[in-house]
Amino acid sequence: MSSLLNGTRRKSNSESDSISMDLEGDQSITQKMVKFDLSDNLTDESDGGSYYNGVKRRTANARFSRTSQEMEKGRRTKSLYGVMPNCKFGPCGSILDDSATSLSCDNCYQLQRNTELVSHSSTSLSQFTDGHQKLSRMKYSLGHFLLVIYSLISLAVCVNSLEYSLNIDSKDVRNDLTHFWKSTGFCPPLPHKDAYKFDFSKDVQLNMALVGSLPHSGIKQVRIHWLLELVTVKATNGNVTYNFTKLDDVIALLWSHGLKPGFELMGNPSGFFNDFDNSTQVYLWKDMVTQLAQNYIAQFGLSEVMDWNFETWNEPDCHDFDDIKFSVQGFLNYYDACSEGLLAASPLLKFGGPGDGCDGPGNTKFSDALLSHVVNGTNFFSGKHGNRIDFLSYHRKGDGSSAKIYQDELKTVSDISKKYPSLSKVPFFNDEADPMVGWHKDLVWRADSTYAAMVAKVIAQHQNMMLAKHPLVINYTLLSNDNAFLSYVPYQFTQRTLTARFQMNNTITPYVQLVLKPVYMVMAALSLLGDKQLHTNLTVLNKFNSAVVGNDSSVGVLASLHVPYKGIPTSDAWQVAVLIYSSNDTSLSTSTDTINVSLDIDGSGDFAIMEYHVDNKVTNPYGIWVQQGKPSFPSVQQFREMRSQEGPKSSKVQYLKSKKNSHVYRHQTTQLVQPGVILIHVCAKSKLPPDQVTEVTVHNITVGQVLLTWSDGCVNTKCILYYDVEFSSKSSSGPYMKINNNSTSIVTAFNYVPDMKVLTDSSVTGFYRIRAVDYFQRPGAYSLPVEYPDSVKNTKNNQSK
Repeated sequence: MSSLLNGTRRKSNSESDSISMDLEGDQSITQKMVKFDLSDNLTDESDGGSYYNGVKRRTANARFSRTSQEMEKGRRTKSLYGVMPNCKFGPCGSILDDSATSLSCDNCYQLQRNTELVSHSSTSLSQFTDGHQKLSRMKYSLGHFLLVIYSLISLAVCVNSLEYSLNIDSKDVRNDLTHFWKSTGFCPPLPHKDAYKFDFSKDVQLNMALVGSLPHSGIKQVRIHWLLELVTVKATNGNVTYNFTKLDDVIALLWSHGLKPGFELMGNPSGFFNDFDNSTQVYLWKDMVTQLAQNYIAQFGLSEVMDWNFETWNEPDCHDFDDIKFSVQGFLNYYDACSEGLLAASPLLKFGGPGDGCDGPGNTKFSDALLSHVVNGTNFFSGKHGNRIDFLSYHRKGDGSSAKIYQDELKTVSDISKKYPSLSKVPFFNDEADPMVGWHKDLVWRADSTYAAMVAKVIAQHQNMMLAKHPLVINYTLLSNDNAFLSYVPYQFTQRTLTARFQMNNTITPYVQLVLKPVYMVMAALSLLGDKQLHTNLTVLNKFNSAVVGNDSSVGVLASLHVPYKGIPTSDAWQVAVLIYSSNDTSLSTSTDTINVSLDIDGSGDFAIMEYHVDNKVTNPYGIWVQQGKPSFPSVQQFREMRSQEGPKSSKVQYLKSKKNSHVYRHQTTQLVQPGVILIHVCAKSKLPPDQVTEVTVHNITVGQVLLTWSDGCVNTKCILYYDVEFSSKSSSGPYMKINNNSTSIVTAFNYVPDMKVLTDSSVTGFYRIRAVDYFQRPGAYSLPVEYPDSVKNTKNNQSK
């Protein structure tokens, strides 16, 4: 048995680089040369450009001109990262990918090759005689070489590098910052009745361990479809009993990594239910829900379970009801059974819905009926008028546009408020707020910092344009990116996931390796933000003056403040965190701008400043994998190379000593890469060093390889420079050696693969301990040593056999 099962843990590339990836095979560079038509490739917001303050910024697009003949017949093309199979051109230059279910300009990205000049020149070249042929070929090669260089330089120059200035006053607090984005989710594959095989598989266990290893509870909720398929039902002599053992396993897995379920009351236990117009089955469902809630209150306590979001069946207007008859009235009966069943366990348990994403025009029967039922309906059990709903949940995705997400949310809330004013203040959840529908779609922008920067942009826009600007219009409470899925071959990086999964099935004992994607690192960076929002003044310099950058620009900021408790001395410290993003949504266009940051620090003393970057130049494991040739089964060394680019890339610590009560700190000019994210973290020196790391767990990966995870829940500071991970093969008292380097790592996980030619289990067998080191190089207390394999558990397992 793997140690994971027994674990108890709480808890661009540059344009030239990208083009060089495509120049593969035996053909020469001249045979693969790109003909750039810069006049055609300068576009506006709809195709790779961007706006600031309403001013169009023209940008060289990564997609090149196509002929009408090619658009009619479609063709196999290449993206910046390689071949995109079966791309077909659609109306208006859009491209339809066979893996997509709808037409989108972002389903395929291609560098259109135009070889007319090459073929024409080659024909002329063949007519030369021997004496002139060498000279002509030299001129030809030199000319093509210069053309390539000129093309690349022209492409770089045509991207207007902008200069931004950002001014922040740490005393100018404007709003609360609630970290409303700490949620993800996934769905097990078909068939539903086999959900347990996936939900509790080794792959999911490792994935949840990494989700739980985001620093400072960067993600807290995991919303999982079809959970009730894990419940079994037995009916004997009129008595119905419920077995929650398999469901217990999955809930305990989440809890062991500091995660909570987004608990959809969805699924058909043992296929037992078939009609919610049948009053007997409605009562039985209510009883099951009560027993389920009581079961988890007994295991985890009411204070834990009352923090869970219980929710209706997912997307009822999609009609995927798992062989249960759901009329509209039956759905309302089901809702009341869920609500009353939870209330019977405790009136403190939350319940909401309708979790709808299929409620398009003319397809809103279930969601509309539920809202009417809540406000004006009669409760199935009590007969009383009106019903409770603790939150309104809808799915509003972007179709490739960040703005579409919040615009559709505002419209939904406006429509509800007009029709049902009493619901206008109910907390609003968008628990599937993804940039693009279809997690499985093979979209190259999901592989790198394009996706990561867009996630940061969406979150910042929600804080700046909804919570800060419209607090009386919408009670926005939760945004979830539905991206805890596990990718599959050959789309390891390009599906909507936090990690890239490699299923290593070429070994005697198959195993799985997970590589962290840039979007994971953006969630880590977001966790460093504080609990109060600071006012920011972002401007961009143009030819004549400075213009204020609006919140709907491709460049934006979210700044925060954290002030520690002023009682007894602790490890906690005064902090300012500034998140800066540059994102043109799902476009593959790139640019490099500069930004100057001025921060008015309120207070005196010692300060440390750290800077983290997530962009395709420094945080791009996908780019490394492409350079490796996209191996299905990477070697140990290839995994090392990919993980070296997981990020986030950090600067050296800068130190500042202020003798005044107010000090203006001017941050050195920083490159702002698009797509990309920068996090500037300023910490005052706390009274005490970090507290102790806890809950160290060692997860077996394969022979001679382990994953270590730990909790920072007791470290009591976000100002962590790195963790010391140490190993002893002798005993719990040592001697210990450090097995990770001093590079900054804010993630509470480490893959340990000893640097030796032949890996063996003995090389990772022993004791592990971990401590945190803060920005001021002060170490905290070591964790308690953890033995691997756990000798106590192994003894118990052997005795039980």
